[in-house]
Amino acid sequence: MTRIYSFGSNGNYQLRPLSLPDHLKKVSCGGNHTLLLLGDGRLYGCGGNNESQLGFRNKEEEDHWVEWQLLEGIYEDVTCGWDFTVVIDASNQLLARGSGLKGELGIGETKRSSHFAKIMDLEKGSKLFSSFQNCVVVEPYGKGSRVLGWGSNTKCQIRIPKCRMINRPYVMYANKDTLIDYVAMGKDFMLMVDVHSRIVHAQGFLPQEFHIQEWLDKPVQVSCMWSSLHICYNRTIHSYGNNSHGQLYTSQDPLEVDSLTTGSEHGILIHNQNQVFSWGWGEHGNCGRIDGRGLTNDYSNVVSPLNKIFTVDPDTTLRIYGGYASTWIVCEC
Repeated sequence: MTRIYSFGSNGNYQLRPLSLPDHLKKVSCGGNHTLLLLGDGRLYGCGGNNESQLGFRNKEEEDHWVEWQLLEGIYEDVTCGWDFTVVIDASNQLLARGSGLKGELGIGETKRSSHFAKIMDLEKGSKLFSSFQNCVVVEPYGKGSRVLGWGSNTKCQIRIPKCRMINRPYVMYANKDTLIDYVAMGKDFMLMVDVHSRIVHAQGFLPQEFHIQEWLDKPVQVSCMWSSLHICYNRTIHSYGNNSHGQLYTSQDPLEVDSLTTGSEHGILIHNQNQVFSWGWGEHGNCGRIDGRGLTNDYSNVVSPLNKIFTVDPDTTLRIYGGYASTWIVCEC
């Protein structure tokens, strides 16, 4: 059975269980909407739909989906930005819907679409990643990969020279011998990591303290908040960037980290295979709080130190996802 627990996201602390009819492949979070991709290609959506980022709106009441709804179609991948959703369908078509004022839809001058509009055809096995105002697709290219990006380019996160937007996919990186596993994206920068867990390329306005040369030959896990980046190496987290709300990882007794992910401005990790901790900007309860009354949010944790928010039986498999001021925990047993 797969169950999902969520924290934060709407200004109130929530612990909302959900049982799914099939294996969960991916959780993707936008500014106020969330999509769940199942292993069989079905896609469920919930949350804000004011820009048709989830489905067609024919009346005002459909601005918000308060219950999970099944989207029409079968999909290979999904990713979300602030008010937009991008998918790869079963025919390997790249599609987008919602609102993208900085070119996030990738379909030229069109800034809004109430339906999934086609961007391009892709090679089978392509993967999607996104941040606040950007989206990228990693596509097979020979024995390696090419990475195409679009959206905001005010910090040269897609190409040099900078410009306000790039509204169609632009080839940022191509290497027929290097297979990219994923792209870790901040608001103004991104890092590409290969299948050997090594950083092979970085661009945009990177944190000043980060020097890519220090990490090129080391197997790492990389995850980015909007304004900081975090590297897990030898089960220890190294953080760089903005720390205005405790985003950088610190601990008097550092934990051995099994898995790391980040939301917009908070971090989430798994320790000892069965414990979930969070830290950073917890203004919506996305970093949790534990007191005598159980799990609550009293807004005292706007800056949250490392905080245990979830524990399960050791036989349960945990996966974690970070959203825009939300935390998602997937339990499989």
